[in-house]
Amino acid sequence: MFASKMMDNRVHISDGTTGGMPSGKSNNNHLFGHAIAEDLVRRYFSRSLDPKDKIGLPGFGMQALCLPPEKRVFKLCYTIELMAVIAGLVLFFSAYLLRFDATSTLGITGAFFANVSLMCNLIGIINCLFMGYKLTAGKGSVYEAVEVLQGLGQTLIMVIFGVNAAGMAYMFYSLDITTNDYLRWANLGFFLVMFCYSYFFPTWYLVSYDPLMVWHQWSWLYELFKPMFVVAWLRMGRVPSREKAAAQLEYFLADLPDDVMAILKADGNV
Repeated sequence: MFASKMMDNRVHISDGTTGGMPSGKSNNNHLFGHAIAEDLVRRYFSRSLDPKDKIGLPGFGMQALCLPPEKRVFKLCYTIELMAVIAGLVLFFSAYLLRFDATSTLGITGAFFANVSLMCNLIGIINCLFMGYKLTAGKGSVYEAVEVLQGLGQTLIMVIFGVNAAGMAYMFYSLDITTNDYLRWANLGFFLVMFCYSYFFPTWYLVSYDPLMVWHQWSWLYELFKPMFVVAWLRMGRVPSREKAAAQLEYFLADLPDDVMAILKADGNV
């Protein structure tokens, strides 16, 4: 009896302004996880593009919902596996650079960044483990995909921080052990060039072509990676982000799978 009452309760869902806190909206779906997934789908594919409907980090992988369920699972599994492999490789590199006996300022700073990199990548691998389990143990529905997507963006940021920290650790490690001043400055200059390029590449070839993902990010991410968004805006002809996001949204809405369309039609979004 208690279970049946729980099933009949109206489930509150997020309004997009508090990062998951309940609002006055409700849904009759008997599964709370399904209600959250439907809410995120409606907000991501909403033509209004209301700033209050931004979904934040889950927006990094919502394009996977444009694929049929069987291809959707494959794409998400591949992305998760790729992140886990990269995080694992960088983790071993960070462990090599982590020196607990460092005494100089450069050595201690390098050890700190190596420790940050190791922990970020370790957590990233653990996250990938649970997301992979969720996908392989499920039915491939849109609900399960969105449940995984809620953690995909967080894990991606975690791995990016881990890789960046490994680069910083290597830079300080090389500066600490290099005795020749000319070689030291040459190493530092080359590292700075490669560090800038590592952000230029995704900005030029990824961020610029995914304005809807950019639109849905929260303000703290804009501030953290502001140079990237500015460069992407300049490259795309200084067209307002909302205008570009609306165009990409219409492209997605033209050919969505049936399970995603069913959620949008139920709410009158299409």
